[in-house]
Amino acid sequence: MYKNDTLLRYIYGILADMPHAIKGFFMTIPSAIQKQLQEKKITLTALRRQVLTALCAQPQAMGAYDLIEAISQTAGRRLSPTSVYRVLDYFQQHGLIHRLASINAYVPCSCLCNHHHMSHFLICQTCHQVAEVSHHALDQAIVKSSKAHNFAMEISVIETAGTCHACANT
Repeated sequence: MYKNDTLLRYIYGILADMPHAIKGFFMTIPSAIQKQLQEKKITLTALRRQVLTALCAQPQAMGAYDLIEAISQTAGRRLSPTSVYRVLDYFQQHGLIHRLASINAYVPCSCLCNHHHMSHFLICQTCHQVAEVSHHALDQAIVKSSKAHNFAMEISVIETAGTCHACANT
């Protein structure tokens, strides 16, 4: 390894612990998420900041091992999968991210409301971009159906796989 490579890894490691990380250019945690962090009094440790920054930097959902790889490249050290899963669980519990079970990956919550909500995702199977959408009538139908069956709903996540407009036109 050259001296310059060592220096770059050192600099990247320092920057990864700051409120931004390098991934081709400086990425920040969106202000809406920063606001939620403040309102919920969530402290960002270096690892939490790195995970959240990496998730926010991608239009695609990321798996835990994708996050480990992305963060390891900028931090210059390999992270423990257990540590990353703990951070992901923590963010899920606080409503900052969603887990997409069908692809075993995570995305930041685009709604950022102060409560857990019904989630609907459109997942492109070609480019892997994910769009979180809301549909009030669908939400109401799910609640009505749950009540009709005397079912105490705790969470509702709908994942629809298909092809986005951009990929369909290429």
